[in-house]
Amino acid sequence: MRVLAVLALLIAASPAQAVLCRAKSGAIKERRVCKRKERLLDLLGSAGPKGDVGPKGQSGPPGAGAPRLYLADATGRRLPGIVTSSARSTFGELALSLGSPSRTVLLVFSADGFPPLGFQFYFESPQCLGTAYIRPPSPWLTDLVYPVGSHLVYAGDPLDQHVFQSELIAESPAQCTPPSFYVTQLGACCSPFSGSFAAGPQTVLDLGSWTPPLHVELEP
Repeated sequence: MRVLAVLALLIAASPAQAVLCRAKSGAIKERRVCKRKERLLDLLGSAGPKGDVGPKGQSGPPGAGAPRLYLADATGRRLPGIVTSSARSTFGELALSLGSPSRTVLLVFSADGFPPLGFQFYFESPQCLGTAYIRPPSPWLTDLVYPVGSHLVYAGDPLDQHVFQSELIAESPAQCTPPSFYVTQLGACCSPFSGSFAAGPQTVLDLGSWTPPLHVELEP
């Protein structure tokens, strides 16, 4: 070990062109070129063959997940679902798993409650009679919950193909012209419609009673 330490010091102090030479007596000399009977020392040596790959290490402990947010009312009552995005108490989106098989629907909220988004219902009969159906958005979008009057509704199960003859759209009276007619209690216009697509029956989402203002809290 002492010899190696000395050699390391010699290397560090040597000029870039210097080499180390071993004489027959065993003495080590620093020279630019080894003499005839001296042997050039290769301290580093040539690289050996690549070793085998070592065993795979154990998996580390799982990391801590991001804290989840939930929606609560003025009394502290927690509403169902998980808040997926929010500007704290201003507005946000509440994700709920509904239906069978379960699918996710989004409910937009604000501190005052659930603001109207507008809605569009379809009917298999003329004049918006019978069961109201909701057409889910495109497959790459998440279903929405629509506030209608004092109710929250979404496209329930089953989502089947239907042929529709009329539609009910949230519009103002000025936008509703014959042969359409205005439904005052819903603030919507019923119009003739012709089309066929998959839709689900209007289903009421019951969140229970809640007291405004709503706010977002961290899940404990």
